[in-house]
Order: sequence, then C-alpha cells, then structure tokens
Amino acid sequence: MKIQNIIFILFIACIIAVFYKKYCIVLLKDESTLIVGTSADYPPYEFMDTKTGDIVGFDIDVIREIALRLNKNILIKNLSFTTLIFALMAGEIDVIAAGMSPSKRRSKFVLFTDSYLDNDYYVVVSKKDRFNPGSLDDLVGKDVVVNTGHAAEAFMAKQKGVQLIRLKDVSLGLVALTTGSVDAFVSVKSVIDSALKKKNNYQQFVVLPLWATGDDCSFAVQRHNKELAYNIDKVLFEMKHDGTLDRLKNKWNL
Repeated sequence: MKIQNIIFILFIACIIAVFYKKYCIVLLKDESTLIVGTSADYPPYEFMDTKTGDIVGFDIDVIREIALRLNKNILIKNLSFTTLIFALMAGEIDVIAAGMSPSKRRSKFVLFTDSYLDNDYYVVVSKKDRFNPGSLDDLVGKDVVVNTGHAAEAFMAKQKGVQLIRLKDVSLGLVALTTGSVDAFVSVKSVIDSALKKKNNYQQFVVLPLWATGDDCSFAVQRHNKELAYNIDKVLFEMKHDGTLDRLKNKWNL
C-alpha cells in the first residue's frame, strides 16, 4: 500500500474519531433525562450529604423540581466547578446548577436562564484581629480569601488593590482566618452561615454585609438550546408565583 493511501486512511480515521467524540453523546442521549452538572462543594447550594452520600442543596432541590415539572428524569454529575462550562459545551451535561452567576465572559459560551436567587456579599473577619471593614475600600491592601471559580472571586477581582487568596473550599477560608494568614474572607451570606454552623464557631468571627454588591444565580444551558432555557424559565416563573421557590429558600435559610 502506498504511503499516500496510508496517510489518507489515517486522516479519515482522525476525522471519524473527532466526529464521534463530538456528536456521539448527542446522538445517544436519552431525551427523557435531564443531565445536570454541579460542583458539590458549595453548601447550602450543593454539597455531599455525608450520611447518605447524596448530592443535596438549594440548587439541587430547584433543578429537581424543574425536572419533575418538565416530566423528565434527572441525572446529577458532580464535577469540578472550573470544568462545568466545558462539560456543557461538549454535550456531557444539559444544564449547570451550581450557584453560577451570569457574566459577559460566560455568556459567550453558554446561555443563562432567568435568575432564581439574588445575593449580597458578606465579609468575614476574625474577632481577635479587631479588623472591622465598613466598605470595600477598607479591604484595599488586605489579603482576602475567595472561593475559586465562584461569583465572589470574579467580583473581588474587580476591586483594585485587594490581594486575593483563592481557595477551593469554604472551610479553608475560615482556617486561614483562624491562623491569621489572611485578613478577611468574602462570600455570600448563605454560604458563610452554612460553614459557620457546620463548624459551630460563630464566636470566633464577625460577619459584616457589603451592601448592594450581589450577583444573581442562574442555570446555564448550551447556547443553541433555547428551547430548554425557555422551558426552565417558564417553570421558574411558576415556582416564583406559586411559592415553591420561597419555600425552598426558607428550607435552606436563604
């Protein structure tokens, strides 16, 4: 066999492999199942129940209710937060439910639904440091912890003069405060409250609001999947007006 023929066959094989990798998931997908991607390390939005091993949380309850009202089964995949958009674009998941805030940059790659939660940011400091910031300006020149990939990181990255320390887990931020290696920790109040309640150490910290700094939380779908976004928005509208969303917020102390 001539070398040209071998090269041509290998070229065709590569094209077939790329096509299969890109489209096989879509072709074989069960349309009756909603595949949800999340990152179960962000309580109370999504986290692992240590007793049952199940992924639970506010976002999970909301997306389960949406799937129920759309007459779909649900399959939840636990992924790293930083890989969720890539998984969505690759067709490995149908929707992201991970406390994600819409942004111009993210909107280039995914389509966001209507918001289902508004958040203001809060700053946590150690009582023993006697540092009580009253505004974002007070954080200038300070070492501030944020959670990698979440909305607070993007928000604080815009604040000039703040030295950001990016940590994956909320509990690591509290440890950093306790040891005095950072000055403050910024996140949404619900996340902070959940972490402090779990550790039962409210007395060690001061939690202060940063008013009017919040971001919305939305679900994300593939940019071409406008039908799914429309259907999710329709159900969210129903849930807002029939009290279901408020009931779930109360359940998770949001």
